[in-house]
Amino acid sequence: MNSIKNVYAGFVFTLLGLMVSLTMMPAALYGAQDQRPDKDSRTMVELVRNGGCEAPLVNGEIPEWVEVVGTGWTQRGTSPDPYEGQHYFFAGAIRNAELRQDVELADYVDLIDTGNHLFEFSAYVHSWPQSPSDISRIVLEYLDQDKTEILGSFDSGDYFITEAWVLVSHSIIAPIGTRFIRIRLISTRREGSNNDGYYDAVSLRTGVASPQAVAGLSLSITGADLSLDWAAVVQDTAGNPITISEYRIYADDQPYFVCDPNSLVGTTNQLQIDFLGWAGSADKKFFRVISVMD
Repeated sequence: MNSIKNVYAGFVFTLLGLMVSLTMMPAALYGAQDQRPDKDSRTMVELVRNGGCEAPLVNGEIPEWVEVVGTGWTQRGTSPDPYEGQHYFFAGAIRNAELRQDVELADYVDLIDTGNHLFEFSAYVHSWPQSPSDISRIVLEYLDQDKTEILGSFDSGDYFITEAWVLVSHSIIAPIGTRFIRIRLISTRREGSNNDGYYDAVSLRTGVASPQAVAGLSLSITGADLSLDWAAVVQDTAGNPITISEYRIYADDQPYFVCDPNSLVGTTNQLQIDFLGWAGSADKKFFRVISVMD
């Protein structure tokens, strides 16, 4: 995972004959340029696979999902129209049906075990207009590594709304030790031949906090050589400890520039970098230091 954040302020140095002037640019100047993140900014990652039932069926089965009860689970695309996309989940002609997906959380173990890592679930449910209408129900189970212990759970209760797609949502700090989140779609037929408790846009997301911005950037000139140094980034924006794999240094003659391969002038896993001969190479230079977390 690469997460980058720009420094909040930069430096410009100006060379006029033998006079060297080192000026710290106002943070406000760089604020718009650097798009300073909010304190708790996060990149949201989608964890559910085929959450909209859009992937083509494989040998008549819905990919990424397991039929627990019933063998008729399939795609449906009309009456009603999907909440989004072209299809949604339909249990078929059976009284009771359950579809399941276990979401593995191996990439988030360290964060989960801090006891402060949030997961956000959402899905939309709908029922066919009849009386009584069939039921949609969603259960989440927070499981240990062996999937033998339920550490926490959420039960949506019964939904049988026929007029429109209805949002079901749930947010939770995952219990310490959680290694899988099991999503259970449970439909119950109460009338007719089809089981018309439908589901669409099933989503489980978690926020991956970005590294805090580089701070304490300073610049010094010795003869014709230029040096940059800065403070170590040791936490993400949620306050969790992190390890930075490298710092990337970008430079340009203009203050508003894009950090891309053309402006990349160096990388290091240290907190300082030297540019030999740079103090005589330009009248002014603007720098950004970006931290990268794998």
